[in-house]
Amino acid sequence: MPPHAQNQPVAAMVESVQPAVMKESQGDGEGASVAAGQRRKVGPSRIKLSNFSPKEDVFLVKSWLEISCDPIINTEQKKEGFWARITSQYNNKRGSFHERSFISLQSRWETIKAETSKFAGHMANVLRDNPSGMSDADKDEPKWMELNIRGARPGDDDAIADHIPTADCDLETPSSQYSGSKRPMGRDAAKRQAKKSASSSPLDSSQYVSKLQDLSIQKISIWQEENAKKGSRYEKMAAIESQRYDEVRQHNQHMVAIEEEKLQIMHTKADILQTHEEKRILGIDLDKCAPRLRMYYEKKQQEIPKNIGADGDDSVDP
Repeated sequence: MPPHAQNQPVAAMVESVQPAVMKESQGDGEGASVAAGQRRKVGPSRIKLSNFSPKEDVFLVKSWLEISCDPIINTEQKKEGFWARITSQYNNKRGSFHERSFISLQSRWETIKAETSKFAGHMANVLRDNPSGMSDADKDEPKWMELNIRGARPGDDDAIADHIPTADCDLETPSSQYSGSKRPMGRDAAKRQAKKSASSSPLDSSQYVSKLQDLSIQKISIWQEENAKKGSRYEKMAAIESQRYDEVRQHNQHMVAIEEEKLQIMHTKADILQTHEEKRILGIDLDKCAPRLRMYYEKKQQEIPKNIGADGDDSVDP
């Protein structure tokens, strides 16, 4: 079988296994209908939808691939959320077909997956087996070389160049010359070759040492520049903090002066009120007062001159 038979699209694989799946689904449906007829109906029967058509199977497979290959969510989702998204995607693409439920799509997918796995296994067996009259040496014939070159990977330029015959080549070259490209060097062999080349060339070693010295000098210069930048940055931060401290100190001094001025004003107001009260008490006529008030005001009038004399203030005229 030619190698291009291996790359079948998903839709073709689904359509190829559709008859077996439809046959199994129809058999299950007939058995279920007979069993349902034998049982006694208890409640109203639900409307049974028709079997999945090939187009519906294709829609289901496409929906499953789109949701499972989502590069954003990927596998970060639970089973219920995964199939809920598949159901929504399928119902958006179904067109004129019936709307399918979560359980129906999941059951149908299990059937498709099982039949597709069987088909893939049979296809692999067919590809592994040689056709009648063929052998393993037949694949190295020149007529298959062009097909192998077309199917090669983009990075296999050397292999393609080795397989392309030149104009001067003999067309009757044995098939052993087309057996394949040169095997690449392994990891251990590459390491051994690198160590051998490094130890066998003293000039390269001296160049390597000089490069290391240059790199160390560059690192030191970069480190010095970074330290200089850090020092200037720290100096700027210190100047900003000092200026901020001076501003806060001036603000606090200004607030203290304002509070002292407020206290002075309050003391002045209190003195004025006390003076007015003393003048009022000294100006009261005791003969016109009640006996109790007369005793109180008489005592106050006697204390006021004493307080004034003790404070050293001027005498107040009664």
